[in-house]
Amino acid sequence: MTEIVTPFLTAFILAYALRPVCVWLENHRVPRALAAALGMLIGLSLVFFILSLLISLLKYEIPLIKAQLPNWITNTQAWLSPKLSEFHINLDWNTLKTSATQTITEHINDNADSVMSSTISTVLISGSSVIAGFVNAVLIIFVMFYLLMDWDHFF
Repeated sequence: MTEIVTPFLTAFILAYALRPVCVWLENHRVPRALAAALGMLIGLSLVFFILSLLISLLKYEIPLIKAQLPNWITNTQAWLSPKLSEFHINLDWNTLKTSATQTITEHINDNADSVMSSTISTVLISGSSVIAGFVNAVLIIFVMFYLLMDWDHFF
């Protein structure tokens, strides 16, 4: 059921967000079909820009997380140690810090590069998912255009 509803819901949300752009263009004497096409072009460009920005941000932030991890553990220790001592719980913070830092750093090192490369390779290897993604993208574009064209008739 979700495979059927998701493209239509996505197209509706995008058309709802882009409707003010189309109305503004129509008010400035742009034909409705051209206003819908320009609105779609602006909206889809914005979506692709945001996605590319997020991907580049993740590539930059993962090494920073690895560098800041010991400080986060130290701050957690400073906050949690008095609370645990109230309950007479004593922890060996150095061993915990070393173990957590090593485990998390290894996990990030092992998975940061492989997540990006394996995701792309998995998508490219799986032909059916590529075809389904393409069909959904085309369906979203057509439904969004139709909604932007005839928004007044629906709502």
